[in-house]
Amino acid sequence: MKPELIKIIKKITSHNIKQEIHDSWIWLTGLLGKIFGFVFLITLIFIIYFVIGNFQNFLDQTQIVLINIISVLTLLNFLVGVFYLVCLFFDSFRQRKGRIIRLILAFFLSFVMLLLTLFFKFFTAWFHF
Repeated sequence: MKPELIKIIKKITSHNIKQEIHDSWIWLTGLLGKIFGFVFLITLIFIIYFVIGNFQNFLDQTQIVLINIISVLTLLNFLVGVFYLVCLFFDSFRQRKGRIIRLILAFFLSFVMLLLTLFFKFFTAWFHF
């Protein structure tokens, strides 16, 4: 056999299963981080739109729709944030790299989203929308 063919066969047969499992977590953590950031920015846009609508005297029905959208987005962002925290924790533990700033930032933003979810649910119940 040719030496190049032998090298290729050895490379294929010596594939490490642990590395494959490790690589599968890397893309999941990255994807969740991007989803978390995207939903967070969309939530901020809707909150700004809601605040501007208060000053511009939007219709009550429009404000109700905005509050419902914000409530769903903040809850979604909280759930994605918790799942991102879990994946980030296991990924940093597995790679033995300290990702303390990402963990703190994700925890803080998830906590803020939980508070905003509770605030807008309370706001909806208080004004009987």
